[in-house]
Amino acid sequence: MDVKYEVYTLKGVIEELEKLSKKKGTSAQYARAALHEVKKMKLLDIKGNPDDILLNLASRDTIICTNDKVLKEKIRKKGAPIIYLRQKKYLTIEGYLK
Repeated sequence: MDVKYEVYTLKGVIEELEKLSKKKGTSAQYARAALHEVKKMKLLDIKGNPDDILLNLASRDTIICTNDKVLKEKIRKKGAPIIYLRQKKYLTIEGYLK
């Protein structure tokens, strides 16, 4: 089975990671690592709050990647799949694609 997919990020997500990466501590290190990866992705330049945009994009055929607790709950209620980081080193997926 040949699965095709595209990976996107939002301009607002990059901006948020850039702010976090300038701070000190472990969170900044994770933000810098994430920033390195998201800069390889295609960019969606949609205006607005990144969390609201991600929630609007969430559907049964779109996987949203986030560690934001509130956003994950809202996406779960919508029935869309989610990928998130667990225990600082494991990716977990909840839900299924159509």
